[in-house]
Amino acid sequence: VTDLAQLPAALAGARSEALGGFGCGDLLIERALMQPRHVEVQIFSDAHGGCIHLGERDCSVQRRHQKIIEESPSPAVDAALRERMGACAVALAQAAGYVGAGTVEFLLDGAEFFLMEMNTRLQVEHPVTEALTGLDLVEWQIRVARGEPLPLTQDQVHLQGHAIEVRLCAEDAHFRPHTGRVLQFSAPPATAFERSAMGALRFDHALEEGAEVSPHYDAMLGKLIVHAPTRAEAVAALVRALQGTRVLGLPTNRAFLAACLQHPVFASGQALVPFLAAHAADLQELLLKKELKALIQCAVGAICSSKMSSDLPCALARPMRLRHEGQVHAVAVRELGGGRLLVEQAGAEPVALQLPQRGVHCVAVGSRRWHWQTGGVDGWVEDASWEPAARAGAAGGAAELRAPFNGKVVALPVAAGQALAAGDTVVVIESMKLEHSLASPAAVTLAELLVAPGQQVSPGQVLARFAPATQGAPA
Repeated sequence: VTDLAQLPAALAGARSEALGGFGCGDLLIERALMQPRHVEVQIFSDAHGGCIHLGERDCSVQRRHQKIIEESPSPAVDAALRERMGACAVALAQAAGYVGAGTVEFLLDGAEFFLMEMNTRLQVEHPVTEALTGLDLVEWQIRVARGEPLPLTQDQVHLQGHAIEVRLCAEDAHFRPHTGRVLQFSAPPATAFERSAMGALRFDHALEEGAEVSPHYDAMLGKLIVHAPTRAEAVAALVRALQGTRVLGLPTNRAFLAACLQHPVFASGQALVPFLAAHAADLQELLLKKELKALIQCAVGAICSSKMSSDLPCALARPMRLRHEGQVHAVAVRELGGGRLLVEQAGAEPVALQLPQRGVHCVAVGSRRWHWQTGGVDGWVEDASWEPAARAGAAGGAAELRAPFNGKVVALPVAAGQALAAGDTVVVIESMKLEHSLASPAAVTLAELLVAPGQQVSPGQVLARFAPATQGAPA
């Protein structure tokens, strides 16, 4: 509530919802914090009255209210504030008689902090605390559960260096989850599920070529953690690790995470909870520009690597249409022999390629889609060369609606023949337990629905076809 006049209606609505859901209309009114940090404190308690904290983690970079980057120590927490927050977290655990590992989560606003909740477990991001303290927190959990006392007192806990973790997820740059099969996977040398040396990479995952990513679980594929003497060194090492990680076959947020780490706001330690709300669009635009810069070279190389018929030169140029993010790019490819290509595009200088391309990795995903990766750039392309030119050029516009990711159709709120306005929902797809509404791109008539409720769909699959809007249709 940002206006006092809105408060009575908001209270009435919240009380009605509480009564309906829980049979009790009591409400707790909290102060709204518009620019906070999300900072949590790791605590451990034993059954003998011992309770200590192991420092804080800053988890402010989030999408859909879920963390994707966590670090320790927080850039905003000094020793005095750490002592205050730690003392509050310990007091809370002791007052509740808690035993085991726990995470007390706060919103930090300047020097003030406010309790959100306590999670009675180790968090996904516990490896950053393990890195800073040199402790195995899973071992601690087991020892405490066996009735042993904590092995350290508060004075014996020492935090060294800076650690950052990122969550590698099967989702695109717009945070839409995806399923599919891992067709290629490789990563820099790293430890897994155990602490790494200072400056080295820890990568907790279960990825391998051929692994299936299903819609039944969270989209997280793994966690990359770097521990370094300074924050700047940790950021740089983690960016290198992400750029050196190859996951082909389904979209991941690998490039988006690297872009977040390199953003000036994050690099300066100023990222707050609204960081992605404010900067995600700029980051997505930056990644798209990088994709477009590498598109022709990588896409043509990917397609031609799998379709080269001969090492001999060919005098005739081969026309190709490449669909990327709904836009079709027309090029002409000349085979010069020996794996050499010359790619021509209207308004641009010809590009010479030598196959196979160094530093470019690609896989075919189906018969007409390719996933390519080069350094910190990921891209997808469809070969639309065999489609009629009008259809190929319009596929990203108002002629068809295509599935942007794997999922299950859960609702079709419209029917064939219906006039639609721009933004009307045509198909609702469920993926990774989240529902996504796919809308009409313009004022059109729904000519044909090609899917049914309960049907599984794959990226690029045509879900509906449109016809021009009829006279008097909604705009």
